[in-house]
Amino acid sequence: MRARLGKDRIFLPASSVGSTFGIQVVRRRPELFYAYIGTDQNVGMQRGREEEFCEVLKRLHALGLSKGVKALERIGPDPTGWSPDDYNTVARWTMESDPEGLRRTMKLLKDAVWYAPGWTLRDIRAFVAGMRHTLKKLLPEITQYDAWKPGTHFEIPFFIFQGEDDVLTTPKLAEAFFTDVVAPIKRMTLIQGTGHFAAFMQPNSFLRELLVDVRPLAETRNLITIDQTSRTMPGLRGIRASTELRNVQNA
Repeated sequence: MRARLGKDRIFLPASSVGSTFGIQVVRRRPELFYAYIGTDQNVGMQRGREEEFCEVLKRLHALGLSKGVKALERIGPDPTGWSPDDYNTVARWTMESDPEGLRRTMKLLKDAVWYAPGWTLRDIRAFVAGMRHTLKKLLPEITQYDAWKPGTHFEIPFFIFQGEDDVLTTPKLAEAFFTDVVAPIKRMTLIQGTGHFAAFMQPNSFLRELLVDVRPLAETRNLITIDQTSRTMPGLRGIRASTELRNVQNA
């Protein structure tokens, strides 16, 4: 990608499960990137699991979805013993506990997959089979992943743009990790009116954040590193390298 764009460094956006890999990449090779951009930021299933599990059960109870309550109570909150079917069941009922978010997500996926230009039913079946195969191979690592364990120190600017209503990768856990992150610049934005897949659900809001806060980093002469935190960065609203958490409304 760097060769194709003719750049020494690029931005690394990472979403959902992909954000667990993205964080590791920028930690290992910071010299390749201007900044890390996480969305649907996944910080693992080792922390806050009991509380989140209970919240899902409460929402299902309130909606009268007894089938979902029974399914989750059978599986339990400890992900280390889950099978791929258990993982999918928990994800399904977590989404069901947020009916409006589920409706928007299913429309997004339907439009992206069923109406993808040039795709056939064979392609769709291969796509679904690939997801199942990937989950089977990665599930042990997914359930044991903890973003805090490798450390929270990053050499490059660190951004999180999270859907405020995300029930799969909750803002609460993302904020907890963000609070502990040490980076030359770090900012987290909660995008209102959306949940998971925030970049696709509210593309205008997501793009606005990229243009205002992220893109100017590529226009600076020097790579911003952890050693430059006292320098004022032109193009970043004149703000010193700093911490910021904010909410944005959709235009």
